[in-house]
Amino acid sequence: MVTAWPREMKPMHNTAERLASRITAMSDGKITVDVLGAGEKIGAFETLDALAAGAADLSHGTSYYWTKKSPAFAFFATIPFGMMANEHNAWLEHGGGQQLWDELGERFGVKPLAGGNTGVQSAGWFRDPLRTRRDLEGLVIRFPSLGGELFRTLGAVPKLTAASELKALLDSGDLDAAEWICPWVDLEFGMHLHAKNCYYPGVHEPGHTLEVNVSLQKWNNYDDATRAIIMNACQAESAAMPNEFAAQNAAAVGKLSRNFGVKFLPLPNDIVRAMRHAAPGIIEEFVAEDTFSKRVHASYNDFARSLGRWSEFSERAYWRARFT
Repeated sequence: MVTAWPREMKPMHNTAERLASRITAMSDGKITVDVLGAGEKIGAFETLDALAAGAADLSHGTSYYWTKKSPAFAFFATIPFGMMANEHNAWLEHGGGQQLWDELGERFGVKPLAGGNTGVQSAGWFRDPLRTRRDLEGLVIRFPSLGGELFRTLGAVPKLTAASELKALLDSGDLDAAEWICPWVDLEFGMHLHAKNCYYPGVHEPGHTLEVNVSLQKWNNYDDATRAIIMNACQAESAAMPNEFAAQNAAAVGKLSRNFGVKFLPLPNDIVRAMRHAAPGIIEEFVAEDTFSKRVHASYNDFARSLGRWSEFSERAYWRARFT
């Protein structure tokens, strides 16, 4: 298994290791999985092609790294102002999302599966504080995929870089801000040593589903038991990872504030409003030239609207009751 995560990024790398251990345990030791971090054999942005070329059997990463191959990949990771973790899993499992993902994966020689979810992410680390949307103008920021396009509409300059480059680019001033994941992962990675202003909420990534890709050639040759083991291991990790991240993020926020002087700050209201206004148009334009991506977008939106109606009587209603 090749991953998009450097080995030193333990929360993410350990997720892949835990998934590998589940596969071995479920198969009673008949299947073993060697996990390689980003750059050890395959670069973070090369794992999809590596599987298609037969250079690896599995990968663990995020599907929005492949949006230049097809915009549809973004919908299987996360969409600005889109579905959160439980909603996205519901779409994949019960709303036709997995069938669309399988159709997309087949084009690129992989069988895709959900293999974890970070939950709502942070909105990024900024070297200087933000007061209004004008403070974003001209900033060079590391924000991937559609999140980067949101910031572009507000005058920032998005740049996609590998995780291994983030800290050096912040120190050199080549980056003014960088989004990575969430307080726990960012603490472990040392982002707080390079910027002190951590913003929330991560409207650009409200529930980031991680992908496990299996070489389609291998998948088609596996027997039913092997396929079931891999699928169940992925489902178990999809359930376990958000729970771990919730607990660890809560602890990390306190540690970053007390021990390292990090300021957790809300995105200014005018930035959030401008992003929410811009997001639908950005996504429409993103899929406009690709028929399949428009199909995925329509399925995603229809399911999100349906869940939104139920959420009004469930999660949203409860949150209002809990904190009123």
